[in-house]
Amino acid sequence: MFKIFIQRPVLATVISILLVILGVLGLTKLPLQQFPDIAPPSVLVTAVYPGANAETVLRSVAPSLEESINGVENMTYMSSTASNDGSLAITIFFKLGTNADQAAVNVQNRVAQATSQLPAEVVQQGVTTAKQQNSFIMAIGMYTEDESKYDQTFVANYAQINIIPEIKRIPGVGSAAIFGGVKDYSMRVWLNPTQMTTYKVTPNEVMKAIQDKSLEAAPGKFGEKSKEVFEYVIKYKGKLTKPEEYENIAIRANADGSILHLKDVARVELGAYSYNSITRINGKKAIVIGIIQLAGSNSNDIQVAINKMMEKSEKSFPAGIKKNIFYSTKVALDQSTLFALILAIGIVVDDAIVVVEAVHAKMEHKGLGPKAATHEAMHEITGAIISITLVMAAVFLPVGFMEGSTGVFYRQFAFTMAIAIVISAVNALTLSPALAALFLKDNHSSHSDQPEVKPNFKQRFFNGFNHSFNSLTNRYVGGLKFLVRHKWLSMGGLALITLATVFMVKTTPAGFIPTEDQGFIAIAVNTPSGTSLEGTQKVMTQAENMLSKLDASRDVTAISGFNLLTNSTSPSSAVVFVLLKPNEERGAVKNIEEIMNQVRGTLGGISGGSFFVFSFPTVPGFSNVEALDMVLQDKTGGKLDKFSGISQQFIGELMKRPEIAVAFTSFKADYPQ
Repeated sequence: MFKIFIQRPVLATVISILLVILGVLGLTKLPLQQFPDIAPPSVLVTAVYPGANAETVLRSVAPSLEESINGVENMTYMSSTASNDGSLAITIFFKLGTNADQAAVNVQNRVAQATSQLPAEVVQQGVTTAKQQNSFIMAIGMYTEDESKYDQTFVANYAQINIIPEIKRIPGVGSAAIFGGVKDYSMRVWLNPTQMTTYKVTPNEVMKAIQDKSLEAAPGKFGEKSKEVFEYVIKYKGKLTKPEEYENIAIRANADGSILHLKDVARVELGAYSYNSITRINGKKAIVIGIIQLAGSNSNDIQVAINKMMEKSEKSFPAGIKKNIFYSTKVALDQSTLFALILAIGIVVDDAIVVVEAVHAKMEHKGLGPKAATHEAMHEITGAIISITLVMAAVFLPVGFMEGSTGVFYRQFAFTMAIAIVISAVNALTLSPALAALFLKDNHSSHSDQPEVKPNFKQRFFNGFNHSFNSLTNRYVGGLKFLVRHKWLSMGGLALITLATVFMVKTTPAGFIPTEDQGFIAIAVNTPSGTSLEGTQKVMTQAENMLSKLDASRDVTAISGFNLLTNSTSPSSAVVFVLLKPNEERGAVKNIEEIMNQVRGTLGGISGGSFFVFSFPTVPGFSNVEALDMVLQDKTGGKLDKFSGISQQFIGELMKRPEIAVAFTSFKADYPQ
């Protein structure tokens, strides 16, 4: 049946053109990301209990939510983190392959069932449920060059109003948010304990007075369905918007006729919603916007669109506000697909070579013309090509149906290889024989009756190449004959290669995915329990100054008050991101592991804090650290200090193992964070 492609080469050409068109369409439509999303889907539930500490949150908020959420469809496990700022984060993990959107809906329904059991303050703040996305592709910094003119709160609100909405409208953006807490403009009421004691006023009285005097209302209108000539809509100014308006709120009327105002017991100012973090970029007050990519979108298009949008927006920035795009991902098809394409190129070319070599052999040994040689060669090798294709496809296809994270990671690789092998066979059975019959020349027939023509440079080159190739082939055949005569040498070489392979398998470091130089390192900072944000910031200032002087350092971004390892806020925690220069500009030390060791040595001289230097995982979603996470669970319900002692004993045993460099925990029983 394949003879038709030799007789009608146009048909073979059309098939190949269709394959090329499909390839171009696939190349333009495939999502661009570094690796496939292999982490199990997860949903994050967050709640805030204003003024509560971590233990209070765990007693009054977490149990109700956890009991209600537990057992949601396809759930594997969940973990909770409470902080002393009153925040609670519950992360629910699901089986691999679960639809994340449906999982979020199921969790939201369970959360709604527990709402009535939560404190009123928590319900008023709101309990949010959202699926977690792991494809972090970009980080944009905005900083102020004149802190006396624009502070961090202004920069954060400017970005929240003018920049983040624009970013969210770009196709493919999953989320865009400011790191380091909420900085929205809010009316801050700082109570004076001494004055409140003098006037015998409680915080609840102050809160009730503010809620009573500053509220939104629908007052209605006059004159509807009446005989009056006019109708009037009642206008109400709504919530108070200026500090002096809040200062004049009456808390109570005294027996002597005097009125106690809010300004008598408190100081009112327009400030930020929270002051639990400080962000600096290269020593300047700043904010950081993190951008996450939607699954299946094109990260290249997203980053190009964001860069264009930021360049346009920068022209209208207030004087002194600057941008700094200090992190972006590599732009390419994911690594497993690229690896499969590299292998597939060799396989596709190999099938075509088999056809050409078979036709060439018929022309050389039987003296047939190109078309006749192609017919006879394809008659002999068609079955072999089909068999090879089926066997090789059978090798890779099962990999695509493996379960778990490994199966998801290699699925694209397996299907890319299998499809490429099939396309290779189609090409070898259609276009290759058609081109061989059309373009191969019969140079093996005798032409003794024709006068000799002096060869030109091209002919001399090919004659020399053929002579060298034939000489190499003869030596290879001679080597094979020698090994056939001395079988013990062949078997000895095979045994040696086998032993070397076993040795390398035993000694080569193993891992899921090797660590890559992403040009980016992170440093988790911890100060003694109870350290204020200002105390932590002093330590961070020393670290920033030292890191900025490193030859390999390009940008240093520091966020005080944020614990990256637990994704929680704490005044005694901080994180530093160091963006490295391109490899050729890093100076004497270029290897990222050596740079990390250099950073450890540099920061080791700072007293008042501990520094953990690490790189982000090559594949996101499992952890924030390129390391192994372990979880200890106390099922006895004992005291925290006892549990802390057990955890320290466990860490001590881990440190005794030779394969573990560092083991640590963020759990602190003396001052829970």
